[in-house]
Amino acid sequence: MGKLGVPVQVLLATTSSSLYRKPAPGMWEYLENYGNGGVDINKQQSFYVGDAAGREAGWALKKKKDFSCSDRCFASNIGIAFHTPEELFLGARRAQFKWPNFDPRQLFDKKTSLTEPPTLKITIDKQELVILVGYPASGKSMFCREHFVAKGYVHVNRDTLKTMEKCIKQTEQELRDGKSVVVDNLNNEKSMRKRFIDIAQHHNISCRCFVMNVTIDHARHNNRFRELIGEKHEKINEMVFNVYRTKFEEPQRDEGFNEIGRANFIPHFKNPRHQELYRMFLLEK
Repeated sequence: MGKLGVPVQVLLATTSSSLYRKPAPGMWEYLENYGNGGVDINKQQSFYVGDAAGREAGWALKKKKDFSCSDRCFASNIGIAFHTPEELFLGARRAQFKWPNFDPRQLFDKKTSLTEPPTLKITIDKQELVILVGYPASGKSMFCREHFVAKGYVHVNRDTLKTMEKCIKQTEQELRDGKSVVVDNLNNEKSMRKRFIDIAQHHNISCRCFVMNVTIDHARHNNRFRELIGEKHEKINEMVFNVYRTKFEEPQRDEGFNEIGRANFIPHFKNPRHQELYRMFLLEK
C-alpha cells in the first residue's frame, strides 16, 4: 500500500522479445486476467502516463525530442487514455507528437487488390520464371505458396537450399525439365537477379518480377509479430534489413524482364487474437 492507501503493483518484463515488453499488450492482459487482486478494470476510467510520447524536438522550450513513442503506443494498443507527466501533473497543453512511421491500424483496406496494377495476372499458362523481390518478412514465401506453388510452380528458396549456387542449379534443372519456377530470395540487387534472368533467356522463356509492396518498418513489424506468436522462423538481425535497404536496386524492364508488378501484403490469421495483435504497434522500444 502507498501513503494514500492505494494498492501498487510493479510488473517487470524480463526479455526484450516478450509479449510483456512495451508496447505489446501482455502486461495489461496479465492485470486483466490474473494480477489485479480480483478488481475489475474499467478502461474508460483508466489512463497511462509516460514520457515516451513521440514528441518532436521543441515541444516545449529547450526540450529535446522524445526517445520513443512506446508509452503512447502501449496506451493505444490496450485502448486507454494517455497523458504525459507534464499534461497530467502540471496542467501543460497537449504537445504535438508523431506516431511511428508504420501504423498497423491503417492496414487491411478491403479495397486493396493483391497486385498492382490490379489487372496483373499472377500466373500464366506457359512455362516461365518468376523472381520475387522483397525484404525478409515481407510475405514472399506466403505469396509464393498460395499463388505459385498451388499452381504447380517449383519453389526455389535459399533459406531451404542454403547457397545461391544450389538455387541456380535447381532453377536450371527445373526449367530444363519444362517446369515453371518461382525464385523466392531477397533479390534486391541487379547482379543477383541477372543470374536467374540469364537462365530464362537461355531457355527462351518469359521472366517476370513481383516486388513485395512492403516497407522496411512493415517488414520489421511482420518479423516481430512472428516472434510474439511463436512462429518458427529464423531470427532476422536488424543488420539484414538495413543491408537490404542500402543495396536495393529497383527492378527495371531493361534487365530482361517481360513484366514487373507489385504484390501487396494481405495476411491471413489463425484466430481473431492474432489479427488483433497484428493491428497493434509492436516495434517501439
